[in-house]
Amino acid sequence: MPIALEYDTDDVAVRRIMDETAAAIEAMAAVRKLSQLPGTGTTRAGFQATLWCYAARDSGACGKKVEPAVQLSSKRTTLLECLTLLKYHL
Repeated sequence: MPIALEYDTDDVAVRRIMDETAAAIEAMAAVRKLSQLPGTGTTRAGFQATLWCYAARDSGACGKKVEPAVQLSSKRTTLLECLTLLKYHL
């Protein structure tokens, strides 16, 4: 089931790009689940991907391998930037 994104913009074109980027990440063979991190308390908003077992076999973390979260920061000021960087890392 595709992720239901929470957007940080009202720009329809940016939302479409975010949807397309999220779909591309979810379609990757190694990606088990794409998660959006809420910006609550001490956690900054962003995205994280859990990988399938075979993609994590080299690290011995079968089924538990997680690509580090990409969160908003002073350099990444939009959720689209976070999604784009996560896709690049994968």
